[in-house]
Amino acid sequence: MTLPIIWTALAVIIYSAVFYGVIHVVRERPVPNLLVWGGSFLFALLWHSTRVYDALINWDDDSFSNLSLLQQSDLIALSLMLIIPLFWLAEFKSRYLESLFRSWSLPSLSVFLVDLPLTIVSFVLLHKASAQIYYVYYQFIFADLPLQWVINTEFELVGLMDFLLVDLSSDSIIRLSDLLASLALWTLVLNLILRHCAGDACGTIRFEPGMRRG
Repeated sequence: MTLPIIWTALAVIIYSAVFYGVIHVVRERPVPNLLVWGGSFLFALLWHSTRVYDALINWDDDSFSNLSLLQQSDLIALSLMLIIPLFWLAEFKSRYLESLFRSWSLPSLSVFLVDLPLTIVSFVLLHKASAQIYYVYYQFIFADLPLQWVINTEFELVGLMDFLLVDLSSDSIIRLSDLLASLALWTLVLNLILRHCAGDACGTIRFEPGMRRG
């Protein structure tokens, strides 16, 4: 566990340093929300690049590769139908909290301390519910799958940390579903850091629309 924590801490430091450099260039200029989300996802993707490479070279070992092209397309569409609402909910939640805390004249760091656990809880709930959704989809493909409840209702902190603290030195094969979940969680967390913490630390940054700071 020590090595993943070191890697993760290093990732956050690099991410913050890069953002600090960029923010001084765009200071006092409007920053589109889509750019913030895109930057968070791109960094998450780059940080997971070795695991993405492992997943690609071990493509044949993943159950996804056993599906037909149409079935793979359906599964990708289903995944987007789950991820996009999650990001939209996170965006709506952050805007509401920012507006609420701004009316109370509280700093953005206080918003982050509230927004982060709410974001993690929403991710955990969707991730657990998605197991049943994907299982129902596979029932349409494989008729011999029994009708059963596959959602694990127990909260596992270790399992959640595995998604966040990706061990880049591990030789174990990562499943595409776990990789996608880890990318989604990292994108959500990095987006919060960028919105609530880094902007205030660097100076005035204006988010569009309706997210002006200062």
